[in-house]
Amino acid sequence: MNSFLKKITAADGVSGHEAGVRRMIERYLEGNFSYSVDRLGNLIVRSGGYKADGTSLMLSAHMDEVGLMVTQITERGFLRFEAVGGIDERILPGKTVRVGPDGIPGVVGKLAIHLQDKEQREKVTPIRELYIDIGASDRMQAEKYVRVGDVAAFTTEGFDLGDKICAKALDDRVGCEVLLHVLQACPEANFTAVFTKGEEIGCFGATAAAAALRPKYAIVLESTTASDNDPADPVCEVGKGPVLSFMDRTAIYDKSFLQRAKDAAEKHGIPYQIKQAVAGGNEAGRIQSAAGGCYVLAVSLPCRYIHGPHSVAAESDIEAMKRLAAAIVNEWK
Repeated sequence: MNSFLKKITAADGVSGHEAGVRRMIERYLEGNFSYSVDRLGNLIVRSGGYKADGTSLMLSAHMDEVGLMVTQITERGFLRFEAVGGIDERILPGKTVRVGPDGIPGVVGKLAIHLQDKEQREKVTPIRELYIDIGASDRMQAEKYVRVGDVAAFTTEGFDLGDKICAKALDDRVGCEVLLHVLQACPEANFTAVFTKGEEIGCFGATAAAAALRPKYAIVLESTTASDNDPADPVCEVGKGPVLSFMDRTAIYDKSFLQRAKDAAEKHGIPYQIKQAVAGGNEAGRIQSAAGGCYVLAVSLPCRYIHGPHSVAAESDIEAMKRLAAAIVNEWK
């Protein structure tokens, strides 16, 4: 795993709290590109060949990740919480987290299996029965470090996994890295890059950005679920190239735009795959209907176990995704 991706996936940026991730991206941009931050916290970057007569093409990647939010501090100092974004509650017990702006370490706890009755052992423990343990002896001590409304992020540090990589927040820090690559690899192209907030809780950042920029075309750089552990329903496969979609639960992708992407991939010998399911969604659905309508395309990284503390992807897919996104933009007419 390259050093930048390792750092940006390890950074905490639960939805609504992306400032640390944004600062990392800004440091990469400083002195090279003109950029601004809107009132929501989206980072809007002008390409090297940007023309002020309007934005016909927008590229987006979201900075945020799923996580937890503290909703209550109990008398005994435990933190009750709710999910921020779509998280499978079955994966949570025993996971380590960092809580609040000071990154207080904690672990997600539940009643020990030794004390559970048969019914409890045979069901999924709902989030309302889980808690974060930060080692506090009571509420007063916990409140010295944590407040209701603080968010908790998973603590995973990225590492290599054979010819693949494992990290948290590959959804969508890989998209952010790809978008930075496109800015660098397409110095004369005319487009606006937007690093967005809040995709995991309703795509409000992308909605606002698209309404302000009013693009005619938009490319969403994302991660998507690879279920290649199920040969009967693979959807898409890690190691087979970036994923192009024809439809998901929020958007129907423009056929001619999709064909442009296929043509660019085939012209440059870039592997790609078509998503074999109508499932999930991303910012394209909101961008598509913003400000009078927009033609949309999603270029996605096939990724296992997204929306959890550990995701797995292939470095070869990330490199192919960079090449494909740059090829589409460089050939833009």
